[in-house]
Amino acid sequence: MSDKEAYPQLGSSNFANWKFRVLLLLEEKRCLSVLKPLEDGATEDKRKSFSSLDVIARSIISKCVPDRFIEYIIEAATAAEMLEALSRVFARKSTMSKLMIRKRLLTLKCSSDLQTHFVNFDGLIRELETMGTKMEQDDKICHLLMTLPTAYDNVITVLETMDSSDITIEFVKSKLLDAEMKQRQLITQGESDYGCAFHSKFVRKCWECGDSRHLRDNCPKIHRENRGNSYGNEYGVVNRVRGARGRGSASRNFARV
Repeated sequence: MSDKEAYPQLGSSNFANWKFRVLLLLEEKRCLSVLKPLEDGATEDKRKSFSSLDVIARSIISKCVPDRFIEYIIEAATAAEMLEALSRVFARKSTMSKLMIRKRLLTLKCSSDLQTHFVNFDGLIRELETMGTKMEQDDKICHLLMTLPTAYDNVITVLETMDSSDITIEFVKSKLLDAEMKQRQLITQGESDYGCAFHSKFVRKCWECGDSRHLRDNCPKIHRENRGNSYGNEYGVVNRVRGARGRGSASRNFARV
């Protein structure tokens, strides 16, 4: 497995998730502590240990940064300076950045399954919180419910009757997922009922006499007519077929002979 496949790569809009994964990698390699400054008066052994761990941390961070962004960290002397330099560039905390994300949150609508929608919603909330915006539990719930179609109005009605202190964002998501499952079951059941109703209404009948117990090929009425027909000679059949073609129903009259 190559380095780019093994390590998360920094992009233009994934800094929060990227940083989370990088910190986990540093913790896994037991070098997360180098992001904090070394204590004053540390012994020589601690300084050597800190320096060794910092080399490992800088190596991990550099492998997580693609070539197009490597210029931002080339002059950084420590792993902490690397992350700080990247934060200044990618962790957008300006008022305009917050405004753009809030607009995306207000215009967000559920156009897919709820699980995918929750991922998109949580991503926007996380971006706002990364910028320093604190969102209360009630605000998150209100924003989430505003993104839903009218099919989930019954869930909202139930939530309105509950004590707000008992409602969390996780509880609301679970109730919405339950409602989505019920809707899918109703749709599936409705299609099944429609199919059964369609097949039950369609009954094959004889085109000649209308009897559902046989088809036209086995109609006894036609067989009786054939046995009593006095025009069964070759010329009579040909003349009647020609006449039927003139009237546009040759195949039907020919079958009655």
